Amino acid sequence: MRRDLEMISVGIQRWKIVLILFSVASLMTMYWVVSMQPSNPVYVRAYMGDGNFVEDMPGGVAMQLHNEANQYALTIVGKGGLEEIIFGHEIGLVFRAVDWVQGVPDAYSYWNWLNNKLGSYPHGMAFLVEYDSEALDARLDRLAVFDETATVISVSARPEFDGERFVMVGETIGTVADREMLIGNLRQAFVNGRTTLNLEEIGAYITPRFTVASSELAAAIESLNAYVATSVTYDLNPKQVVVDAPLIATWLSWDENLTVTLQEDRVRAFMHVFVTTYSTFGTTRTFTNPLGREVQVFGGSFGWQLDEYTEANALLHSIRHGEVAVRHPAHFRAGQMYEGLEWGNTFAQVDLSGQHMWLFVNGELAMESPVVTGMAHSSPTNQGVYTVLNMLSPTVLRGPVVDEETGRREWEAPVSYWMQTTWYGVGFHDATWQPYFGGTRFQYGGSRGCINLPLDAARQLFGMAYNGMPVIVHH
Repeated sequence: MRRDLEMISVGIQRWKIVLILFSVASLMTMYWVVSMQPSNPVYVRAYMGDGNFVEDMPGGVAMQLHNEANQYALTIVGKGGLEEIIFGHEIGLVFRAVDWVQGVPDAYSYWNWLNNKLGSYPHGMAFLVEYDSEALDARLDRLAVFDETATVISVSARPEFDGERFVMVGETIGTVADREMLIGNLRQAFVNGRTTLNLEEIGAYITPRFTVASSELAAAIESLNAYVATSVTYDLNPKQVVVDAPLIATWLSWDENLTVTLQEDRVRAFMHVFVTTYSTFGTTRTFTNPLGREVQVFGGSFGWQLDEYTEANALLHSIRHGEVAVRHPAHFRAGQMYEGLEWGNTFAQVDLSGQHMWLFVNGELAMESPVVTGMAHSSPTNQGVYTVLNMLSPTVLRGPVVDEETGRREWEAPVSYWMQTTWYGVGFHDATWQPYFGGTRFQYGGSRGCINLPLDAARQLFGMAYNGMPVIVHH
């Protein structure tokens, strides 16, 4: 009896096992059948930035991305109430789905159906942002921040010479944007799905490099003003030429880093012109004589002969050290220089061709007289610009020694008035032995090179002449 009961118990347990196994198999079969139905798709999300996303089956997401790109609008906000909109369709904007992200293929596993069905969305989709670069460039060209007629260009604070010294000119804050920076921020805005882009917040405006608070500008101003503190006055006896701030300022420059440079080549160019202008010794001068005739004269001992190389170096040294000085320029020969005519407006003038002389005092004719100059073919009077070197009254003019033992000279001529003009013994003097003056007398009865005057004329000239007075002798 017990045995039969044991057999019945075992039989019942076996049927329980079979029933359980059958139930599990049935459920699995039903899960498989249901999970394969179209009513159980895989859902994915494509995040658009700023917390926004599109969610659908993969095909639906792609369509939504396409629509999002077409309808996309980005508002550009900037200075002065700027507000412009860039539309996605203007620039060929495309949001293109390119691949499942990691984990999405598992959605096709039959065992994930229930998880999907219960509303959990663990899956994502990768997508690219594409646009037409040329279309974007064309749209940017129409933005106000790139319109040259409607924008202000940023300008750094800079030094400026005010006529006496260098001062700061403040910076200009512009309204022009940095194109490359803006394009980079636009790309990011497209990817993130942003709808507003503030140009000031992203620092897209081009700003001045230097402001009035920049230490580099302060240092440049200090350096520039150290240079223009220089003042060198060239005394050309009596004319003066001043090299000071207004001129020196034109020889200064600075680069994009506000590094100041004294342009040495400009200083040397100035000195070349200076020397060419005022180094007149041995040059040909052209002027109008008292008879209204234009004449030329060359030669003589009058005029400056300047040393360009030495004086250029001296001037550079003075500027670099901010010197204030009055000096003669470096020279080989000192001279005189007046305003207007080089020799000023008080001078004696001798016309060798016309055998006539004039004396001008302060620009006014003071006296004139016929003269006899050097013998035309044997001892002519040399033309040139000279000065009166020595004045004696009376004196004896003596020729060369012809007898060393006795000291006898070739000739001796007592004169009442002597005004020497060359170191080799030429000058004005009275010549009472001349029968007449002017005309052709010099051709056969001329002097040994001196300028002979009637006694009264010599007295008159002697009374108004002075050592250093210019004398112009010309044909």
